[in-house]
Amino acid sequence: MRTRIIVLTFLVLFSVLGAAAAATYELSLARNDRNAITEQAQNYSFDQDGTAGVNIETGNVNTVPIQGQNSGAVELDVNIPDSIEIWHRENAYMMGQLDRRQRLAPLPLGNHVSSPEDSEQGAFRILVVGDSYVWGFGQFDLDRVWHRRLATFLSENGEPGGYEVMAIGHGGRSIVSYANYLTEDIIRTLNPDLIMVGFLTNDWMPDEAESICSALETRAPGTDCAASDWYIREDYVKCMSGESNLLGSFLQNVAKKVFPRVANEFTERICESKSTPDDPLSKNERTAMQDNPESSEFWALYKETVKKIRVQAGSIPVAVLPLSTNYLVHKDEVYQVWRDAGFDVIANPATKKLLKSVQAEDEKSLWVNPADSHPNLLLNNAYARDALAYVKEKFPTKQNSGADQKMALVSNFSPSSMYYKTENEGNQVIFVHDADTEAAKRQTVSNDIRGITRLPQQVPCAMYGRPHARVVLNPQVLTKDTKMKVTLEDSENTTLILSQVTYDTHGKQLFSKPLQLQKGSSVVLSFNAETTGFVIGAPTTGCNLNSKISLAPFRMTIEKF
Repeated sequence: MRTRIIVLTFLVLFSVLGAAAAATYELSLARNDRNAITEQAQNYSFDQDGTAGVNIETGNVNTVPIQGQNSGAVELDVNIPDSIEIWHRENAYMMGQLDRRQRLAPLPLGNHVSSPEDSEQGAFRILVVGDSYVWGFGQFDLDRVWHRRLATFLSENGEPGGYEVMAIGHGGRSIVSYANYLTEDIIRTLNPDLIMVGFLTNDWMPDEAESICSALETRAPGTDCAASDWYIREDYVKCMSGESNLLGSFLQNVAKKVFPRVANEFTERICESKSTPDDPLSKNERTAMQDNPESSEFWALYKETVKKIRVQAGSIPVAVLPLSTNYLVHKDEVYQVWRDAGFDVIANPATKKLLKSVQAEDEKSLWVNPADSHPNLLLNNAYARDALAYVKEKFPTKQNSGADQKMALVSNFSPSSMYYKTENEGNQVIFVHDADTEAAKRQTVSNDIRGITRLPQQVPCAMYGRPHARVVLNPQVLTKDTKMKVTLEDSENTTLILSQVTYDTHGKQLFSKPLQLQKGSSVVLSFNAETTGFVIGAPTTGCNLNSKISLAPFRMTIEKF
């Protein structure tokens, strides 16, 4: 009897201590999540005094009416979500947007709205090749990717239209894919004057896409992979949902109801080994390859592939830009292979200086968003500055008639399912958003990149703390101070919220104080080289993880004065 009492007492005590420990850990995880998001949110801060000189006009607009509804209370406070799960969902949505509108090489990556300067006769043509760092993984604004920043810097440092920057790339690709992109036919068609390879430390290793996609029978047209399938592994999805083992089932079906963060944390740890589909290399093997690359069985393939690119490029110069991070740094012998083949390896003092200034524990300050380690604007600017110095030294600008060019007013936008058309010689752009169109339905994302099923997301949300649309203006147009009128011609909600978006010198994203824009009203905004565009959002805040994220239909016009 005494033994039973001791055992029961021990079990009760163990359960109480276990529950207390789990609760403490739960609070710790929640605090860590909030701290991480708070630090990231500093990059999305709001300038409450940024509305000086804004004029709001009202008047009747003759349009086909959208069925309206009473929008109720309007919330002007902006609350950046503190849940990392919401950011995972948001990141997946943005990746889905990129995947659907840009697809894969060998076609050059568009910036979603073509500009006349992109096909200027006589321009010096630079073809950039790379992986997710070129594709724009996690980017809410494609003009913040380093090769687009390079195009802007070249325009600022010379005549607009003197240079044209094109790009080919996709996430998860390697040097083998780059060689496949740079066929003689593609090079002949694009006719570049310079090929620039954006090179990461894992680019000389086997291409994940080769092994991930090898078992797929259905492939998307013009790609080596089935659309939207290559990054999801079935056994990982089952593991994360608790279907593949008893411990996972307990964590997801029992513990998660009481301690959701603890349950998710341990489930992630259990399933981590399954997260990379069919990866032929273990983490230790990759570390060994990075520490001693010449001993790798893939070293010979790497050298052969570099030589292949040299042959296919012919007489066109090729330069390699190191895209270093604090945790991705090459040994010099990896770059020496390029030098031995006759390529330039671009010096990267701007990148090294930035990375040196960021402490190891602060490396997330260079992340594009709280759930994605791809480079933010600050690091992309450093890459672009290094590339700019090389191009200006080796290939001085050709004077061009850029001053007389007609340039597109808008560069890109999200959601990319919005319909747009230009009028008045490109000085006016009309946008229509309707989540019920077939295009919008095709671009709805209902799961994150880990394969976890969510309710549909049709528009961005987390970056602005509410469902919204984002319009990015052409930086080539904003080299001079410019005024534009934004008119909300019609809307299902009687009022929407608008903020201008700018970046400071540290890459910090700034939103102006939210304005109420009523149906039939206009706002006159001033833009300059530091301005990227504006967002227009729902009247109420919130990015609920367990709700559908959408934005009611609206029609707006942007007109340049």
